[in-house]
Amino acid sequence: MDFDLACSILSQLATTGVKSVTLSGGGEPSIHPRFDDIIKHACAVGLELGIYTHGGHLRGDRAAWMKENFKWIYISFDAHDVESYKRHKGVNRFNRVCENIQNLVALPGKAKIGMGFLLCRDNYRFTFSMQKLARDLGVAYAQFRPLVEYNQDTPNQLAEDASWIDEAVLLLGQYANDPFIIADTERFRMYQNWTGHPYDTCRWSALQTVISPNGGVWRCTNKMEHPDALLGDLSVEPFEKIWARSGGACQTNSSCRILCRGHISNIMLNELAQTPEHVNFV
Repeated sequence: MDFDLACSILSQLATTGVKSVTLSGGGEPSIHPRFDDIIKHACAVGLELGIYTHGGHLRGDRAAWMKENFKWIYISFDAHDVESYKRHKGVNRFNRVCENIQNLVALPGKAKIGMGFLLCRDNYRFTFSMQKLARDLGVAYAQFRPLVEYNQDTPNQLAEDASWIDEAVLLLGQYANDPFIIADTERFRMYQNWTGHPYDTCRWSALQTVISPNGGVWRCTNKMEHPDALLGDLSVEPFEKIWARSGGACQTNSSCRILCRGHISNIMLNELAQTPEHVNFV
């Protein structure tokens, strides 16, 4: 994303009343050539920041500033040793990232540091080693989530034999009362037994949006590049105008991904939207 456009967008978000921004995406946000300047501008206009990162570039002054100013830093690790990291990530960066995490934890600052592990049939048996690594590195928590497999042509259908989840849930069950571990086994079961979204309205889309590097504003992080999910282009229109015509909640359809980003929140939001009959009123 162009630097001037990025700063303009962040200023518009703050002016419109947006409270926080999560830096994430299909790539690594910290490799932007002016990443440090962008995040400092975000803080200068009053936005709270969090980031999903592989952690490979969190070093030196950058790490110190982020630890001091970010709300949270989530390192997507997904492996338990050098070889598994190399297989999963395609690079030999295990030791460097571990060193970065240790240094980040030791720095003063308010940011909460966590590690995330996506589990699949190839790595779920190593949950013990993963959580031990996270504890040894000193982070605040370790989170386990299922790696969602789906086909682009049929994103709302399960695309694998998810029977491995039975054993994965048993392994994760031993951490049910461990405050260090975040492992929502119900999320794993939802994925394994997926039959579609149990609601017609996506209310999550009225509470958040995603902005892609080209300035596109989208209804959902899982539907970027779907023409029907494009709300507008920040290179030609202001955010306030785009968001005002977004229409709030939208309808789910066959292009909505299995176990999408807003699924858990949507279950709660749609339950809250139902107006129960109160026995004391007519």
